[in-house]
Parts: sequence; structure tokens; C-alpha cells
Amino acid sequence: MKKIETLCQLLDEKAGCFHEYDDATEKLLTVHIDEIENQVNRRQRLIPKIDYLDARLHETAQSMDGLSEAAWDAVRLQKAKSEIPEILWPVFEKAQEVYAIANRIRLKEPLVIDRIEEELEGLSEKIRENNRSVSAKAARFSQAFQVGLGAGTPERARHI
Repeated sequence: MKKIETLCQLLDEKAGCFHEYDDATEKLLTVHIDEIENQVNRRQRLIPKIDYLDARLHETAQSMDGLSEAAWDAVRLQKAKSEIPEILWPVFEKAQEVYAIANRIRLKEPLVIDRIEEELEGLSEKIRENNRSVSAKAARFSQAFQVGLGAGTPERARHI
């Protein structure tokens, strides 16, 4: 049946998007801090594609006369394989592949968040160190400037 092949093809495309999303997620765990933004953007670009594929999957499943509910259940893994018509088993199996990838991504997300939080904390500490250093240098410069002008002497202070 043509629509079953279409569902399988759409699920293959969705799996491809999830593989790429998973790759970007994996790289977020290991890349240099300068590359993090590129990987986040890479993931962001995939979201509309995945949403589009989800809409097409829903549309295709709903257009299957007499099988629309079962087809949508197969796409979303809402029922056990044995509870859907055998003709839809290839759809169910493709959907399992997609959900396996999605689950891997879901398990990595807390690690990604931890990594980004660690990097942010490291950057914040560097900024604090720089500010302390700059503040100390500015204070020394200001003090040296005042002494250089003689602002610290009563005679000089009257002329300022």
C-alpha cells in the first residue's frame, strides 16, 4: 500500500533528522566552547524539519481509510505491535527506530545542560577575576594619577 510506504519514508527522514540532532547533541558534550553555539544552532535548524515531518505523518496516517487510527497509533507507538494490523508493522518498526534515537537524545540533554552550566560558571569566574584585576589596576592608576597631580598635597588641592 502506497501510504504505508509513505509513512515509512517519512519515518526514515525523521530518523535522519534525529541522527543529525543526536550528533549535534553529542558534540555539545565534547566540543570547544567556541563551537557550542554552532551546534546549538545546528539543532535549532532541525526542529522545523522534524515538525514538518510530524505534520506530514499525521496527515498521511489520517488519510488512510479504515486504518487511520491504527496507523497513527503505529506512528506514535501508542499500542503494542500485536494490537495493530499486521500490514502496519513496518510503520511500527520504523517508529521504534525513531523513538530509540529520540530517547538517546533525551538521556543526553541533562548532560548537555550540565556542560553548558559548567562553561558558563567558568566564564563567569574569568570575568570576575578580570574585573578584580581591572578594578585593582584602575584604583592604582587613579591613585598614581592623583599623586602625580599632587592632589594629595594641601597646596595643590587649593588650585584644583
